[in-house]
Amino acid sequence: MSDLRAMKSGVDQYADKLHEMTRRRVLFRAREMGIFDRMYLPDHAMFTQFARGLYASEDSNITFTEAMLFRTEHAVACLDTALWLLEILGDEPRPIRLAISRDARKPKIDTVPIDWFRWSEPADPDDIVTLRRISNGPWVKAFGVAKTAVDLVRARRRVGVERAYELVDYLLGRHLGVDELRECAARYRASLPVRECLRRLT
Repeated sequence: MSDLRAMKSGVDQYADKLHEMTRRRVLFRAREMGIFDRMYLPDHAMFTQFARGLYASEDSNITFTEAMLFRTEHAVACLDTALWLLEILGDEPRPIRLAISRDARKPKIDTVPIDWFRWSEPADPDDIVTLRRISNGPWVKAFGVAKTAVDLVRARRRVGVERAYELVDYLLGRHLGVDELRECAARYRASLPVRECLRRLT
C-alpha cells in the first residue's frame, strides 16, 4: 500500500510539473522533463505531439509549421510556407517547405509532410526575415518576398510550374517590384529562369 501511495504521489508531482511547464511555455521537448514516451504522460495531462519528443498543450495555438521550425532550429521557412508566415497566403501549406544548409542534418519527422530544400548558396542575411519567437525556443525565420519569388522560379518543377508562376504573378505589383525581383535573381544566379518567368507572365 505504501508503494502505491508513493507511486501516486510521484505521478501527481509529475503532473503538476507538466502543467506548470505548459503555463510558462507553449512548446517543450520531452527530454527537458524526463518524458521519453507518451505512455508516461498522466491521463489528465492533455498534449499534442508534433514530432517525436516534441509536445504542446492542446489549448495552444501553435501550428505545425511553427513546431517544425522549433524542432529544426537551423531551418528557414521557404517558398509558399514563407509566404504563409509572412501573412501573404491564407492557408497553412502542405507540405511544409523548409530550407536547411547543405551540411545540416535533416531530422526524421513523420507527423506532417515536409519538403526539405538545400540551396546551392547561403542566403544573404538581408533576405531572411525574423518574425517571432516561439516559447523560449528559436526565432521563427522565413525568407523575404524577393528571395521567395526567386526560389519559386528555381524550384518550379518541385512546386509545380503553374503554381510557382501563379504565386510569382500574385507577388508582383502587390508585394514586389519587377526591378527588385531581377536584382535578387542576379544575386542568386537565377536571372535566366526569372527572365523566362517574366516573359510568360506578360
